[in-house]
Amino acid sequence: AGITVIQGYGMTETTAPASIQSLADFRIGTTGKPMPGQDIRIAEDGEILIKGGNVMKGYWKLPEETAAVFTPDGYFMSGDIGKFDEEGNLLITDRKKDLLITSGGKNIAPQMIEGLFKSDPLFTQFIVIGEGKKYLTGLCNIDLEIAAMIADEEKIPYDKPSDLLDNDRFLAVVKKHVEERNTHLAKYETIKDFRIIKNEFSQEGGELTATLKLKRKVIYEKYQDLIGDMYGKEAVDELYGQKQSRA
Repeated sequence: AGITVIQGYGMTETTAPASIQSLADFRIGTTGKPMPGQDIRIAEDGEILIKGGNVMKGYWKLPEETAAVFTPDGYFMSGDIGKFDEEGNLLITDRKKDLLITSGGKNIAPQMIEGLFKSDPLFTQFIVIGEGKKYLTGLCNIDLEIAAMIADEEKIPYDKPSDLLDNDRFLAVVKKHVEERNTHLAKYETIKDFRIIKNEFSQEGGELTATLKLKRKVIYEKYQDLIGDMYGKEAVDELYGQKQSRA
């Protein structure tokens, strides 16, 4: 249609944009460079910090809440995780509250990994598991139309597409898709094991918010048996306990 769509990044506390793409120079997947007068930096834990004349002075009559979102040197703590690319464009990778910390101390941005897996048409939904663990695993939903197409190509017999979710030959194909996605990740970010969920995450099922974001604690609890298969019972009990204490 000849319409150019650009991206920016900001929030109420920054009076809308803090960074924005240029019509003359933009890269898909980024939110562009900082706006004039903006000082944006990345904290050690990956959180995006913002300072500038457009940043709020504070929440009305809420001094404690205000103090909680500013660094000692006056940067607003966005609660978002991000990084700059080699050209100085800002990329948003996750929400800080969703970060997973492995037993080895690695900070993992699950939404970035989940987005990578969902870019494969075979996966309709994906959630990364691994808080406090040595390795990451995943729960996923499969597109049954794509599954049937793959089964036909691979000569895997089935009566109905949903039967494929319990078919060892098809599961081996899914494993190959997981391994291919893993090639785009750092070693500590790779998915070492996975389980397929037969019912999609939904608002009605309690796994999604009104804005279709994953309710991670609900999913951890609801599917703790499947998680236990990937880690062992003690590990899943510890994982669920940690999530309860951090909620």
